[in-house]
Amino acid sequence: MFFAKLKNFVTAVIHSRYPAAVILAVTLQFSAYAQSENVTINAENRPVSWILSRISEQTGYEAVFSDSFLDSSQKVTMTFEEAPLDTVLQYLCMEWNASYKIVNKTIVFSKEDTRSDDRGGGSGKRGFRNGD
Repeated sequence: MFFAKLKNFVTAVIHSRYPAAVILAVTLQFSAYAQSENVTINAENRPVSWILSRISEQTGYEAVFSDSFLDSSQKVTMTFEEAPLDTVLQYLCMEWNASYKIVNKTIVFSKEDTRSDDRGGGSGKRGFRNGD
């Protein structure tokens, strides 16, 4: 059944006027879906480790960071209701003067490099440990 539908879809794409546009639209839709993780956090004066645990529970992403710039017992107050993961991570990075990268299902926080404007840059992966 699935393969019959897939075959019909592929045939329709091939015979459409703009097959590249159709393929691009489908690809972008799947990409947007993968990036659309939503997070709900209501934290008043909670440690960073607690915040990162809530994010992990809700998204399946593991957070790592270096002890050299972030104390996991540091307290944070924040409230987000069904907010995109990217929004929550940007907020945390502003609070910590940090940047982050998502690699597979791992959020890697690093000290923001003030020498350049590249938010994802730096070689901060060395010396990272689990955020919990």
